[in-house]
Parts: sequence; structure tokens; C-alpha cells
Amino acid sequence: PSPDIDLSLLRTQYFEAQRKFHPDKAKNPQDRLRFLQLSADINIAYHTLENVDSRLFYLLALRGIPILSDTSNLSIPSGLLIEVMEWREQADAAVSKSERQHVMTIFTQMRHNFRTQCGVALLDADNTQSAILSALKIRYLGKILQDMGMASL
Repeated sequence: PSPDIDLSLLRTQYFEAQRKFHPDKAKNPQDRLRFLQLSADINIAYHTLENVDSRLFYLLALRGIPILSDTSNLSIPSGLLIEVMEWREQADAAVSKSERQHVMTIFTQMRHNFRTQCGVALLDADNTQSAILSALKIRYLGKILQDMGMASL
């Protein structure tokens, strides 16, 4: 599967599926339970696919690589850990509001670039390691950005 999708088509298909399997359309109690589960599954699928990060992580999960759950089986390169520590130091060093905004802008752009790299790597079955590395960087930068946004200035 490709990491690039047509979001308007996804939205259209989501609403069509939700209308088709709405629990109120069930003819009996068994169908109602089945429709409730289908509706929940459709909801999860839609929200997974509409977000570029969760879509990339899902595509990796299809290859047996859990980026969002237990990553203890993944070998995280020491270079990446050093890079993440440097990003953290950069975030911590940004004291003023303008400095924090500047760092957040840089990290957001980096995250966008890693999304692109991950998407390209996912298209090549022999490039899974590059996809994993990019996905981990997306995840770590997301956490740093989240922490920066939540911290009081």
C-alpha cells in the first residue's frame, strides 16, 4: 500500500461506509451488534488513515514493525539516540517564546521531511530500515514538540 492517499476520497468512502453500516439500519439484534462493531472499526480505520503519521506507522505495522506500541524489539541506533538527545537539548535551550517558536518551526519542518523520507522508503520493500529510522524520528520529534507545546513559557 502507498503512504499517499486522496483524503477527500477517504472522507467520502468513510461517510458512505458509516451510512451503510449504521447500527440504526440493522434489521435484528445480531445485525445491530455486528454493525456497531463495523462502525467502530470503520471509525478507527478512518482516523488511522487520515493522519499521515498514524498512516505511516500503520503501514510499518503491516510489515510487522511496531512503531507505536512496544519498540523493545527494535534495535535503535545509538546515532539516533544521540540525535534525539541533541534535539531535547535544543528544545530545552529555547527559553523565550520566540526561541521556542523558532525551534518548534525547525522541528516541524524536520518532521515533515522525515514523513516524506518514510513514505518514499515504504514504497521500496528493500528499504524498510530507512522507513523505520524515519518513523522513529517522526515519533521522537512529535513527543518533543508535544512537550514544548505543553510547557509553560
